[in-house]
Amino acid sequence: MWNLSVNMSRVYSKYIGQTDRPFYIRFQEHFRDYKQGYGKSKFAQNLLDKRHYVDSMEVIMEVLHITRKGGMMNTLGRFHIYKEIKLENQISDK
Repeated sequence: MWNLSVNMSRVYSKYIGQTDRPFYIRFQEHFRDYKQGYGKSKFAQNLLDKRHYVDSMEVIMEVLHITRKGGMMNTLGRFHIYKEIKLENQISDK
C-alpha cells in the first residue's frame, strides 16, 4: 500500500494505490503513462489534466503498509482513501 503525492499550489494531493509487485515497477508504469501523454494511469491523467510534473519516486512515494494482497490490503486502502477524501486531498480514481 503506497501513496503518490503531487504539490498542487502548495496543497498535496494523494493517490492511494496497492500492488503486489515492486514499488519501483508500479511507479515506472505511472511515469511512463505521464511521459507518453496518455492517461491510462489515473495518477498520470490527473497530472496531465492539471499540467503538473512528476518528481522522483524518492520524493513523491510514501509506503503506507506492507501486507499481502487480499482483504487486509483492501481494508487499509479504503481507510487511507477515506482519510484523504475527508482532507480533500484524494486524487479521484473515477
